[in-house]
Amino acid sequence: MECAKFTTTKFFDLVISVASIEQLNDLDLMADLLQKVRMWIKPNGRLFLKLLTEQTDERLFRAPLYLTKDQDLNHLLRGFEYETCKVKGVTPEFMEFSHHLVIGRPK
Repeated sequence: MECAKFTTTKFFDLVISVASIEQLNDLDLMADLLQKVRMWIKPNGRLFLKLLTEQTDERLFRAPLYLTKDQDLNHLLRGFEYETCKVKGVTPEFMEFSHHLVIGRPK
């Protein structure tokens, strides 16, 4: 798949990121990526994010992760209207960790 195809604005109805962008391990890089994503989402499109908030077992993620704090969400999601909740999750191996679930759409 050619990346240039996705430079077109307003291309996607839905963008989903589950335990992905925090692997960039830098809040500003994550925010820059989400600003690009905002331009790709159609006006009535949606963004769904699952962002880790607590350290989890290294068997799941061996790379350093950015653990999202409540106050980071405004920086990450500027230009989006969004709702979020913080939830406790359990992996198949029953290791607990917390994360933000975010649903947003471009303003």
